[in-house]
Amino acid sequence: MATYCKVVNNIAVTKRLAYLTELLHKPKMKYFLKYAAGVCNEKYNPFDASLPAKGKNLNKWRLILNMDEEEILEIENSLY
Repeated sequence: MATYCKVVNNIAVTKRLAYLTELLHKPKMKYFLKYAAGVCNEKYNPFDASLPAKGKNLNKWRLILNMDEEEILEIENSLY
């Protein structure tokens, strides 16, 4: 995952993936989370870039949660 984020070179994407990694309890991602924390900047980015940047601020990953966590989990569950 860290290699992908380095290639994409988009800190907002890295923040979103780090947040999802924690929310979805993905195992064996400690290296990626350490990498993400190291590149995270001070700017707040919306979780969903297609929605207005209004919602709860998640300080750890500098994200604006403009979707409910329950909705994100529903999306994840619908994939199976």
